[in-house]
Amino acid sequence: MRLTSVSNSLTLFLILSVFTFMAGCHKKSARAPETEESPQPVTLAKATTAPSDTFKIIVSNGGGITGLFNGYTLHPHGLVTHWQRWAAGPDSVLWTVNADSAQIQSFRQELLASGMLEKSMQQTGNMTTSVTLELPAREYIWSWGDTRAFDSATPAFKEWYRRVETFCRSLKK
Repeated sequence: MRLTSVSNSLTLFLILSVFTFMAGCHKKSARAPETEESPQPVTLAKATTAPSDTFKIIVSNGGGITGLFNGYTLHPHGLVTHWQRWAAGPDSVLWTVNADSAQIQSFRQELLASGMLEKSMQQTGNMTTSVTLELPAREYIWSWGDTRAFDSATPAFKEWYRRVETFCRSLKK
């Protein structure tokens, strides 16, 4: 009986020793020196001044009973990819075309100025439409499943979306 008590005490001692040792490994002196400056959060001003060659605009629509989504990815140098994706599976590229890069850069500027970066619009429905703006430090996603949600968007965003959709559809081979 006394042997079990000694064994349990020894086990407890070893466990506590390991935890004490591990806690000592995380002392401030063992880490890289901390600077007095704390990291600055990404602000809207930084997001809007991202280099113009490091973004993507993705516009898509789909869902429903089939789960099929169709979309366009606009790249800053003029490349536009039309793709589709089933609910489970990778994107299938339908076609790729080189479009006017100045027009795509203009779409980026208009989206940044649309007032939507400060606005959240995240709704899904049987059929869902979404717009994604990928910047180096941030991704913005707006989605809507019906016209009531789209009605809450800024007028500039609504016009922007209609123009981008028309532009992408006009590129069809």
